[in-house]
Amino acid sequence: MVGKHRRYRHVTDSMLANMQKRLAIEQENARHLSTPYLSKEESFRHMWPLKAAKTDAFMKEKYFAKVKPHKTMEEHLAFLKTTRTW
Repeated sequence: MVGKHRRYRHVTDSMLANMQKRLAIEQENARHLSTPYLSKEESFRHMWPLKAAKTDAFMKEKYFAKVKPHKTMEEHLAFLKTTRTW
């Protein structure tokens, strides 16, 4: 289809039918998208509890990644027991 003497394809009945089907589907999709499932009042902060839980879990994980594990005094002073001969 490139060049000086190019020929265009003839539009057939099946091409028109397919285009009409695609346009009908697109029109139906636009109609569905134009009416929201939730109202503005319902959609305001409707995900807040879930986001808050995720944020809390992330912050706890981030905090506990920095905290060293607990040690008992016995473990802390174990270096003194190298030789128990006095």
